[in-house]
Amino acid sequence: MHLTNYAINCRNKGKFIFNKGLDDADTGHKRTFTSILELIREEYDDGEKKCDDMMHKIEQLIIKTMCAV
Repeated sequence: MHLTNYAINCRNKGKFIFNKGLDDADTGHKRTFTSILELIREEYDDGEKKCDDMMHKIEQLIIKTMCAV
């Protein structure tokens, strides 16, 4: 049987923070990708550049993966 970290960690009722829905996507242990990007933009002085660089690398990875297929 395969268990993800989420499946295992959600049993820890004391420290695990559950997300109730999309309204609290920027809190808890299961966040959206856009909430992580927003956090990077807010927390770092050059957050916008870091997000742009990361997205460029992700796009390049996708392109290379598709070429390999």
